[in-house]
Amino acid sequence: MDPSDFEDILMPFFDHPGIIRMPDRELETNPRCALTVVLEIIHETQPECKPNPDRLPDAVFETAKKRVLALPEFKHLAGYPQTGPAIVERIVDLALNTLLEAHIVLRRSSRLVTAAAHRADVEARNYRRLYLQMFRVLANDVLWAMPIDVALFEDYFGFTLLQLARSGGEPTHIGQFTREFYTALPTLYALASAGYENPSGDEAATCYAIGVLYCFWGLLGLVDIEPSGDAHRNRLDHIVTARPLLGELVTFPREWVHPVVNPSAPDFDGLSPNAMHALIYEPFNSPDIISYAGSAASTSAPILVVLEEVIRAGETGGLKATGTGAFPRAFVQDIGPRVRSAYEL
Repeated sequence: MDPSDFEDILMPFFDHPGIIRMPDRELETNPRCALTVVLEIIHETQPECKPNPDRLPDAVFETAKKRVLALPEFKHLAGYPQTGPAIVERIVDLALNTLLEAHIVLRRSSRLVTAAAHRADVEARNYRRLYLQMFRVLANDVLWAMPIDVALFEDYFGFTLLQLARSGGEPTHIGQFTREFYTALPTLYALASAGYENPSGDEAATCYAIGVLYCFWGLLGLVDIEPSGDAHRNRLDHIVTARPLLGELVTFPREWVHPVVNPSAPDFDGLSPNAMHALIYEPFNSPDIISYAGSAASTSAPILVVLEEVIRAGETGGLKATGTGAFPRAFVQDIGPRVRSAYEL
């Protein structure tokens, strides 16, 4: 992808119909996602609202949270007692904001109601046409990044959709998407890490996972999300799978989705920039690039030979180090043949 291509998928995304293709009128699939769930609740209850509502009334808000949490892409959040509730609340608030900005939901006589032009579709639970309108408004007019309320990922939503398209519907670790994004847009890494009192180094990854995965892809129902580890230990350890809905929503040029990689590039020796970054900076936190066995298949490695002899010596009286802190000469001479044999295996 050359620089002009990169600009085409960033801003303005919707001004290149000959390059990036979208349905003209409606989707073939009738999508169900957090946006449609919140729309249904508003249509059913017509809740009272403040002059400038930024949140549904309490009772309706609680109902919306429960229904959103019941969606397949968000069910796992029930196991995240510290972060799950805040993410679900954010998703419901974003859905309301998007529906208002899209003029699908209106304020009438201190109540929220479905616009007359869309009532028939909502009654029929037919969102094939409305979904395209909601997508455009969410992408163009709503700040959906979390946990920082500044435009961070919103300007680059097109690139995040390309990332998802490149996964080809295969289960992909969230870490791969995160590294690819910040490798392509390194200046955003510092912005995503700003604003934290006690930074731990994971802030940028947290912003991407919550902002893009949950508040954009997840809100639109474009992905399935499954935890791949201990939810209480690592809330970012997710496996993401793009749904077929993505292919209906947007089609990128084939050469963008399947870029040709030059394996003879001297700097990478056949590896991608993302793989090189992972190997250098995150070798123990990149399971999509490199994985490790849970236990050693062989105990003949030189370091294990030395360890075994040190333990045996400790059980029979111990070892006395030399003045420089090294092993005793006799001990080294004794285990030397075993270590040399291990190297020759």
